Amino acid sequence: MEELLSKLLQKVVLLKQLRKYDMADKVFMEAYGIDPDNYWVIYHLCETRLFLNRLEDALDLNDQLMQRFDIDTDTLRLRYSILIESGRSAEAEETIAEALRMEPDEVNHWRSLAHIYLYRNQFLKAIDFAEKGLEKNPADTECLNYIALALSSYGQLFEARKFIKESLRLNPNDSNTFAFAGWVDISSHKQLNDYQLARRYFQQALALDPSNEWAREGLKQTVAPGNPVPNIITFGFVALFMVFLFVQQVILRIATPEWLLADLAILVFGVAGCIAAHRIFK
Repeated sequence: MEELLSKLLQKVVLLKQLRKYDMADKVFMEAYGIDPDNYWVIYHLCETRLFLNRLEDALDLNDQLMQRFDIDTDTLRLRYSILIESGRSAEAEETIAEALRMEPDEVNHWRSLAHIYLYRNQFLKAIDFAEKGLEKNPADTECLNYIALALSSYGQLFEARKFIKESLRLNPNDSNTFAFAGWVDISSHKQLNDYQLARRYFQQALALDPSNEWAREGLKQTVAPGNPVPNIITFGFVALFMVFLFVQQVILRIATPEWLLADLAILVFGVAGCIAAHRIFK
């Protein structure tokens, strides 16, 4: 039985790495049927249900872990993730505070508190907890990213970019860091409607991890309708040109070669002006 269970766990680890969570869930259920008292079987089944967004099932399994085994920080951090995804930030904070009492020097716990306060838009507290995380590990890129996002929300864009730059230096192949860089840049340019750099950051994030939904949502923001001025100029020119032609051709009945040449010149200069407007105000 132990050999079979070991093979099932090896298989399921591979399935999770491939993000085939539905298949992993079935294998975990088979393993659970073999050994329902195995901590790691229940733990990974709980984690898989979280990835599948079956949050109530995940919380029930986490309750089993809390009731049947000694409470450790792995169980608490998994519970925190479930509660955050469920929108229960107050309970998530209590959970991670308990983990912090058990492991006060663990950067993951400070980072999680920073994440909770970012979620609540309480940016100063988020910065405070992220800085405590950096005291434990100055190279923690997630803490750097949280500080950058919080600073950008306060309009401190120069400082925010310094933290993002350091985070990218430390972890140049991390999809989430590029996504954070994109969101910080959106905050920097929301008044200018200039999202070209943010777009490149989001595209790089998705190139590194095509499943990064936060980056995908950011990319949508960069291609959403922005400054209306170019469209107003374009539609205004088209409307005026059509009125001009109507008056000329229908009311005044003028169709001499000179007037037709003038029509062509107006059209050319009008189109050039519209193109210039789109480039200036994009």
